[in-house]
Amino acid sequence: MQKEGFAIRALTRNLNMHRQTVKKYFDNEELSRRVYKERHIITYHFKYIKSRMEQEPDLLLTTLWKELKQRGYTDAYRTLSEALLFYSI
Repeated sequence: MQKEGFAIRALTRNLNMHRQTVKKYFDNEELSRRVYKERHIITYHFKYIKSRMEQEPDLLLTTLWKELKQRGYTDAYRTLSEALLFYSI
């Protein structure tokens, strides 16, 4: 959109992002990849996640997230889903 000549104000409306965020990335040629902490809290739950996925291969991610919350997991659902894509379990 930037290459097509959209102004920052138009980008903020179209992307539903704050003006400062758009300005921050406006001059970058490509977006940086999200960086996870070296020892993310989700890694402490991998053993449980793996065993649940082996027990129930069709386990819904929302169900797994609720179970993890009961076990003390404090991060968001989105963090869990992104972490499972990022890490190999």
